[in-house]
Amino acid sequence: MTQRRSPWWYRFRELIFAASYFVGFVGGDALTPGNDPTLPTFVVAGRFLGDRGPELLLALATLCVIGCWAIRVWGASYLRAAVVWNQNALNHRLIVAGPFRYLRDPLYLGSLLLAVGFGLLAPPLGFALIVVANAILVRMLIREEAALMRASYGETYDAYRAAVPSLVPRLGPADVAGSETVRPSLAQGLRSEIFSAGFAIAMVLLAFGGPRMLPEFYAIGISGLLVSQVLRRLPA
Repeated sequence: MTQRRSPWWYRFRELIFAASYFVGFVGGDALTPGNDPTLPTFVVAGRFLGDRGPELLLALATLCVIGCWAIRVWGASYLRAAVVWNQNALNHRLIVAGPFRYLRDPLYLGSLLLAVGFGLLAPPLGFALIVVANAILVRMLIREEAALMRASYGETYDAYRAAVPSLVPRLGPADVAGSETVRPSLAQGLRSEIFSAGFAIAMVLLAFGGPRMLPEFYAIGISGLLVSQVLRRLPA
């Protein structure tokens, strides 16, 4: 395994992701004009879809966050939690198995689904800030990892890149000569994604229980983040 020190923005990617949500919710609220600056995007945009539009968009937001959790667990089951959590980009394996047979960056697709789903709870300007910021950072992270893998695996990685899209899944699974098939560990995937599981559960409670579930929403979301941080400090 090559442990090259990645750029600072890669090593602090989780803080940058978190900052994008903070700016989106707090800054979006402060900068949104009108009489209802605190209304979330799913309410504002949902009004254009009819009486049940907000409910439909909240359901869509919930599905996006659940999708984030599911695809990240699937991908992390092959990568292992220590790889997902590592500060630096790693090049120890070129895995073409599980979700990596359909797209090269399933975990980052999950991050974008989270940005859309959770971002719909922010004001409209905040939603735009969250999605754009996450898309830019994801693009930077993908390019950093791709450059490292290209330098390590050369033509094998070129073949993989030509066969498998980055973020839009192909219809059928791909096989690439010279790549590695890995047995998944669901326990590792679930361990890696405690934080996204917390957000998914919180979104389900909000979707079914409405505003009265906000205390539980915040409690579960924050608990998922805290538990994730504790698990990172325990042996794999």
